[in-house]
Amino acid sequence: DEALLQAIRRSHPDVVVLDEATTDCKRFSALLQDYPGLLVVLLSADDHLVRTFEARQVTVMQAAELTTLIKG
Repeated sequence: DEALLQAIRRSHPDVVVLDEATTDCKRFSALLQDYPGLLVVLLSADDHLVRTFEARQVTVMQAAELTTLIKG
């Protein structure tokens, strides 16, 4: 896990692909917090699902802006 974090710190990738079965939830959360905009792709060989996560930081000044953000 530490080698993965060091590689991310060095290379600043846009996307990280991880095996869901071997990913520590705490480490996964830290990735999203420490690297806003990073797309994390979790692959699950057991059920053939792909889950994607991205943390974004957005300043919202009015309720209408929040609504637009939620709707996409």
